[in-house]
Amino acid sequence: MHHVCLEVDDINSALNDLKENKIRPLDPKPKIGAHGLPVVFLHPKDCGGVLVELEERKI
Repeated sequence: MHHVCLEVDDINSALNDLKENKIRPLDPKPKIGAHGLPVVFLHPKDCGGVLVELEERKI
């Protein structure tokens, strides 16, 4: 397994919540991912050694 992807309603809000809890993104801002939706990866050292991707849910 390469990584785990979690869908979120609002990626910027999710990022703010994670930063408040000392969980760092690998990039400062979301980018457009493979599905054409905003994504951001979280630092594995802050996620128990697991690479986590957040993808904003398509509404």
